[in-house]
Amino acid sequence: MKRLQSHWLALLCLLCFVATTSHAASKTPEEYFAKRDRNGDGHISKQEFVGKKTGDSAVLAGKRFARLDEDDNGKVSLEELEPYLVVSLSFVEASAQEKTFAKLDVDGDGHLSKEEWVGDREGAKARKAEKRFKSFDKHPDGALSFEEFKARHETKKELP
Repeated sequence: MKRLQSHWLALLCLLCFVATTSHAASKTPEEYFAKRDRNGDGHISKQEFVGKKTGDSAVLAGKRFARLDEDDNGKVSLEELEPYLVVSLSFVEASAQEKTFAKLDVDGDGHLSKEEWVGDREGAKARKAEKRFKSFDKHPDGALSFEEFKARHETKKELP
């Protein structure tokens, strides 16, 4: 459950990061990553991730970075960032979506349950996630198939 929680938190953080960062010119995850890897070393450092943010924005960006840095080496690689990019950017490839779906499908049954979708959220955040889940569940069966998950992206809706 902790692993699911950390993936959801990282995903939410990345969605916020992507929403505040221009990515219209990026055509692939690699191009998006390369644009942010300012020194070209193959990793995004905390400094590159935080950028020119100050105050609370910098603190929040630092927390987002820590959640994305899965191996705690102080750098975010394309492999660490890519699963979260694929659910938020317009250049998503099917194979990347499949990887992300499989990561979120904790029990491996081929569907995302409402519990997998909502994760450990409580209160207003849980209600918002449940509302989004319901809107994505086009065959109201209480689970998101991969097709429903894909369609969610195609309509430019975000994960909760």
